[in-house]
Amino acid sequence: MDIPLRNRVAKSDQYRAELESRQAELRRQQLRKQIRIEVRNAQYSLDQSQARVQFATKARDLAQKTFDITGKEQSLGAGSALQTLAARHDLATAESALVAARTAYQKARIELDRAVGRTLDANSISVESARTGVQSATSKQP
Repeated sequence: MDIPLRNRVAKSDQYRAELESRQAELRRQQLRKQIRIEVRNAQYSLDQSQARVQFATKARDLAQKTFDITGKEQSLGAGSALQTLAARHDLATAESALVAARTAYQKARIELDRAVGRTLDANSISVESARTGVQSATSKQP
């Protein structure tokens, strides 16, 4: 007489482990996709911010030239104070836009560093110096 003895507890543990393994693999794949998307978006944002800085720099340069010309016109009597004041306002607006563009660029650069995991390297920080509280000679900033 042959009586098959089944270990149902072990079988259920095996199925549960296989299910958890598959779920972990799916989660790993999702995280990889999410990281790729995050890095791609950060790089795109950095590129866009860089283009905005270039545009804002050119706009500020143009506003500076316009202001200089209107100032010369006013000093020669060909232009009015209102034109010079408007040109000065445009120059201030362009400089403000340039500062905002540079700030956005720095934020985008920091976000890209975070996304690719090089924040510590970009800031010359070592884990060992953070652990000990002593700044090494190589991680000192000027």
